[in-house]
Amino acid sequence: MLTEYLSWRWCLYINLVFAAIAVVGALAYIRDGRPVNRPRMDWPGAVLACTGLFAIVFGFSHAESAGWSAALTSAPGRRRGAAGRVRRRRAACQSPLLPLRVVLDRVRGGSYAVLGISGIAILGTFLFLTFYLQGSRETAR
Repeated sequence: MLTEYLSWRWCLYINLVFAAIAVVGALAYIRDGRPVNRPRMDWPGAVLACTGLFAIVFGFSHAESAGWSAALTSAPGRRRGAAGRVRRRRAACQSPLLPLRVVLDRVRGGSYAVLGISGIAILGTFLFLTFYLQGSRETAR
């Protein structure tokens, strides 16, 4: 209806209605003030999480040159994973970023796994699709 009677540019303004509704809802919902018991930051846990993610990327990036069975590929991830499990058991953090009960729920954990695997597959598809298109484009010349 907008493009029929006004112009296609009016389709860009339709988002302003939703933004105004969101602002009014946020102003009504969000109260001014700080919580009484502010949760503490688990700095050792955050450092371990960051180094664990770095170890995973480091291992994957060296898998091509060193091989999948090499210690350079798998050892950093195993060490950081063990340290993270020990830290999680000993941490006195009252509100973790991702409670384990959320992931251990069968349905929710399975859906997270499926989303992660499909995201990896899509990224891999894009990578090989660009190689394919580059190769077929060069042979077409």
